[in-house]
Amino acid sequence: MYASIPVYDRPIEGPQTAADKFLKLDSWGRAGLLEAEFEKLFAKCVCGLVMTRRVFKDHDCAVSVTQPVTDVTFDDTNNSDTDVIDLTSEV
Repeated sequence: MYASIPVYDRPIEGPQTAADKFLKLDSWGRAGLLEAEFEKLFAKCVCGLVMTRRVFKDHDCAVSVTQPVTDVTFDDTNNSDTDVIDLTSEV
């Protein structure tokens, strides 16, 4: 009787969306992602936030790019006759 039942190979899975992969992280059956899949799904910014790569492209980072600072302090040991402009006073 069982000889008449056709035997098939396991169905081929189609491409998974980012949502499908995300749901696998919290799934009871076949839970988890391979490390390569995880790295393709998530991105970590220099500010420390972790997010999906889909939203990372539009991420406004909280860490500002540091620019070189020019030293404009007055050196009292300099006895030159240069004018000093006080940048700390209110107008």
